[in-house]
Amino acid sequence: MRLIPVIGAVALGALLILVGAFGARWLSPPDADGTVELVQEPAVAPTDSGFHAHIDLAALRELMAVLPAQQRAQILDDADNFSKFVEQETVNQAVLAAAYANGADRNEAIQVLMQRAGQRVLAEAYLNQVVRGNLDPDFPSDAQVREAYDKNPDAFRVPRRMHIWQIFLPFADGADAAARKQTGDLARRLVGELRDGKTTFEAAAKKYSGHQQSRLNDGYMGLIRVDELLPAVADAANALKVDGISDPIETADGLHIIKRGQAIESEMLAFDAVEAQVRERLRREAALKIRQAALEKIAAEFPVDTGAGDAESWREALLEAPLTTAPAAASASANE
Repeated sequence: MRLIPVIGAVALGALLILVGAFGARWLSPPDADGTVELVQEPAVAPTDSGFHAHIDLAALRELMAVLPAQQRAQILDDADNFSKFVEQETVNQAVLAAAYANGADRNEAIQVLMQRAGQRVLAEAYLNQVVRGNLDPDFPSDAQVREAYDKNPDAFRVPRRMHIWQIFLPFADGADAAARKQTGDLARRLVGELRDGKTTFEAAAKKYSGHQQSRLNDGYMGLIRVDELLPAVADAANALKVDGISDPIETADGLHIIKRGQAIESEMLAFDAVEAQVRERLRREAALKIRQAALEKIAAEFPVDTGAGDAESWREALLEAPLTTAPAAASASANE
């Protein structure tokens, strides 16, 4: 879940670049006890930027006001989420104070990055504004939601699922015919002992299975969609009765012995259960179409002057001539 507000995104992005790309310049190596001492770049003296690190109800209200209603509700309706939100904003303010105090805002490379970040936020905010202005607030209607549900039954059908237990005996890398036969002999012996009740599936899985996750859970794989099983395993599972033990099933990686549990047949989700999901999906798809149309119209009405240049010629020129940008700026750009 994203808890960083739009207004704080630019500051946070610049701060992450500052801490990540300029760490060697602004932070001294950790002491033996793990502490880190803030240091100033020798050429930069502490400045009084006028920036005052603070956080209060008014500041939080301002931040909350620019968030989408759904994201704002996710933060405010959950005490833990709101606590994390406040904690993150407090950290943001502290790092901003350190950055200003040490003159980071006067670093030319950082200024370029901040400008670009601000432009990206402006462009994204404008596109979102265009989408909101062109998306009917009443879309989709109840009838449109119902139509989407009725015309796409497969999208709202839960496929057949089955409880599956497994003992997996892997083939060793490069195993020859003799080694594979040995694995097969073990698998057949286990199947016999399981069917005769000489051992339990749980005990055999813990002792022999090479599938770590299920082995630690007595061989239980979970409630699995049958169409997601390997074809040979699915065929064997469908042929078994409940609690039945399969013959060894060979796949490319090894041999599987499975025990089948109860199956839950395919079912259609009720309209009431997915109505909100369908409505949100239709709005999201409509918003994406509007956004794409807006991008195409903007590109046509506001063409960008590239002179006689093109991407390939620019790339070649940049490769030929050494970049004069400060190393820190280059490092920061690579982290964007």
